[in-house]
Amino acid sequence: MRLQILNVPDCPGAEALDSVLGPLLAARPDIHVVRHVVTTEDEAGRLGMTGSPTILADGRDLFP
Repeated sequence: MRLQILNVPDCPGAEALDSVLGPLLAARPDIHVVRHVVTTEDEAGRLGMTGSPTILADGRDLFP
């Protein structure tokens, strides 16, 4: 599985998400995580970002 985490710069929610996901993902080497800091509205729209942070699992928003 591929998790893509999208967030705006200095997003406090992204930091909180990392603290929760870190221990869970340590036990799941089969999950590939990609983090991306989004800096423009155009980029957010292109990537499917609906809020900060946005979590996409294999390209699907987990919390649309």
